[in-house]
Amino acid sequence: MKYRFIKCFLLVLCAVFLCAGCAQTQEPAATEAPVVEEVKPAETAAPEEIAEAEEKAELPPPPDIDINSWEYLYAGVSQGVGRYHPEIGVWEMQYMDIRCIDETAAFMQAARDAGHTVWINSAYRNWDYRLFWFEKYIYEYGSAYEAAKHTFPSGCSDHHTGLGFCITDESNLHGDYNERYDLDIQDTEVYDWMVEHCTEYGFILRYPAGHEDCYGMACKNAGHFRYVGQEAAEYITENNICFEEFLALYEE
Repeated sequence: MKYRFIKCFLLVLCAVFLCAGCAQTQEPAATEAPVVEEVKPAETAAPEEIAEAEEKAELPPPPDIDINSWEYLYAGVSQGVGRYHPEIGVWEMQYMDIRCIDETAAFMQAARDAGHTVWINSAYRNWDYRLFWFEKYIYEYGSAYEAAKHTFPSGCSDHHTGLGFCITDESNLHGDYNERYDLDIQDTEVYDWMVEHCTEYGFILRYPAGHEDCYGMACKNAGHFRYVGQEAAEYITENNICFEEFLALYEE
């Protein structure tokens, strides 16, 4: 009887161990977590670069013109015209390229017919004139680099082309050759009228605010208008670009 009990006990104990072993084999084997590769965001251009690219992409095709024609002669801090001397004519005591005198006279007369008092403050300036003032600024500010922040070096001023002029509504500044520009003209009705109607006569506002990075320096005289012909003037004004940006559209 005693042995029979022991035998039964051993059989039960074996059965328990067998069940425990089966239970272990039925548990799912542990698996390694899947490796997820980090996806790096694609490199993108800076917001200002994207905006600039989109703005350029949205520009309509530029006019089909001969960009080497006299109307598009360029003078600026990055490229000068040297001792260029156009054929000069005189209108109201001001010198300018004779080929734009009729348009200049019509533009000015239209402003006067609209009830505005306006004169040309300065127009064509030759190499020697600009050299005198640039050297004067070098003496005052200590270097050519500092002087260039206040005036254009000789050969680099738009006035050298004979196609640009500055306006004033003050009689004491009319025809003044002592480098005194009308710094307050931007806040006048005559300025607003001329900005609105300049394209009708082939002119543009040469140094529009917000485009200083293009023309190299903040022009101290906002009332500077430049003849480029009516077709180019309309395109530049309608698309809110400056002369430098317009010329860049023709670069290969």
